[in-house]
Amino acid sequence: MFALVAMIGAVALGISSQLIALADKPASINPSHIGASNPGFGTPDTCDSPPAGETGWWGWHFVSPNDGDFITLTVTFKNYGTVSDTVDLVPPILSKADGSTKHAFVWTPGPDVIVSATATLVGTSSPAGQFNLSHVCTPAGTTRVVHVQKVIAAPFASDRTFEGTVGGVGFGLTVFAGNTSSAIQELEVGTGSLSINEATPSGWTLDGYALKSENPTSGGENQSCSSGDTYTSPLDVPAFSAADSSTWQYLVCIKNHRTDTPPPTTRDIQVCKFVVNNGDAVADSATFGGGVVGTTTNTTWTTTTALAEDATTKCDTKTIGATESVTVSETTPGGWTDASGYPKYFLNTGSCSGTELALGTGAVVGSQDTKITICNKKVAAPPATRQVTICKIVVDNADGVTDSAIFTGGVVGSPTNTTWTTTTAVAEGDAAKCDTAKTVGATESVTVSETTPGGWTDASGYPKY
Repeated sequence: MFALVAMIGAVALGISSQLIALADKPASINPSHIGASNPGFGTPDTCDSPPAGETGWWGWHFVSPNDGDFITLTVTFKNYGTVSDTVDLVPPILSKADGSTKHAFVWTPGPDVIVSATATLVGTSSPAGQFNLSHVCTPAGTTRVVHVQKVIAAPFASDRTFEGTVGGVGFGLTVFAGNTSSAIQELEVGTGSLSINEATPSGWTLDGYALKSENPTSGGENQSCSSGDTYTSPLDVPAFSAADSSTWQYLVCIKNHRTDTPPPTTRDIQVCKFVVNNGDAVADSATFGGGVVGTTTNTTWTTTTALAEDATTKCDTKTIGATESVTVSETTPGGWTDASGYPKYFLNTGSCSGTELALGTGAVVGSQDTKITICNKKVAAPPATRQVTICKIVVDNADGVTDSAIFTGGVVGSPTNTTWTTTTAVAEGDAAKCDTAKTVGATESVTVSETTPGGWTDASGYPKY
C-alpha cells in the first residue's frame, strides 16, 4: 500500500512539473531587432504564401526560442500600425503551413519598420522569453537603391552621428571630427514615394534635404553632396517611374548646422623660461627655444631675445588642439651647459616651483594643462682670479734691543707684477702684519720676494717663508 501511494505521488509530481514547464509566458522581441526595416534587415529570404488579398505584400518571419512555440503575437509597425493575432493557420498572422507555431508570419502592404513586438509563448524554459525576427521577405521588383550623405556647415571638434529614415529604412551617418561631410551610405528602399526624416540631435538645426539623380546619364554614382546644394524641407524621394529611368536611384543629401555654442577646437598654452642664478658672478644669458609636438601640432617656441639670470620669466604662447597633449622640448643654446639637475620642467606655473616633471628630452603638457615653465641653470664658471695675502713677523733675537723696520717686496708671476709692504714698521714680538690681499690669476704661480730694509741684516737662516 505504501509503495502504491509513493508511486502515485511521484506521477503527480511529474505532471505538476510538466504543467509548470508548459505554462504560458510573456515574451519580447530581441532588442536588437527593434527598428528593423523591410527592406534593409539582413538578407531577404522567402516566406510562406501570404493570406488572400495580401499577395505582393512585404513579409516578416518571426521565430520562437528552440524549446518554445508562439500562442499569440503582437507587432507594431511604424507605417502599418499594430497587428495582433493568435498564431495559427487563420490570418492575419499565420503559422507555417504545416501548423508549426515555432514560426509566425506577418505581412505589411509596403516597406515598414518594427516599433515593438511582444508575444505569448508556451513550452519555453527561459525565465525571460525572447524571440527573434529571422528575416524579411521583399517582393520581387519592389525595391531600389538610394544613397544618403550628411553635410554640416562647419567642421566640428568631435565625431557626430545623425540618424533617420528614408522610406522607413534607417540610416546612421557619422561626420568625423574636422570634416564637413560623412561617407555615403547605401539603403535598399521601396519603389514608391519615400519620405525623408531625421532625428536631429540636440544643438543642431536641420537645413533641409537635397536630391541628386544617380542615373548614369546624369552623372552616375560619382556624385557627392556639398553645402552649396539647394536644400529644402520637407522633401520626398519620387516614386519610381518605368518611363523615367532617372527616378530609379538617388543621392539624398541632408544638411545641418549648429545652433548652440560649439566647444572650442583649440586652446592656448604658454611655454615659459626662467634662468636661475648660479652664483658665479658671471652674467649668463642666452636665447632659448625648442619644439612643441602633438598629434596635430608641430611647431616651435622661442624666447625671441636673450634671457639673463634672474630676469623676469619670458613666455611664448602656442595654439594647440582643445584636448591635445603635446611634448615640449628644448634645444640647448650653443655654449650653454646646464648644471646638474637642470633643465627643470614645472606645470601650470610661471616660476621654478610647483609640480615638477621628470627630467628627460621633453615634458608632456596634458589636455587640461595651460602652461609649462622650463628652468635652466648654467654650470658655474671657474673663478678667473684668487687672493694671495703676504704677512710679516719679526722674531725677537733676545739682545735686549727692540728691532723694527718697514718691510717690502715684490709679487711677480704671469701676468702679475706688483709689490707688497707692511706700510708701517714691524717690531720684534709684534703680531703678524699683513698687506692687503693681492689678486693673481686663478691658476697662476707667483714669486714673492723681499727687499731687505736699510740697516737690517738677517741672522743666519733668515728670512724664512
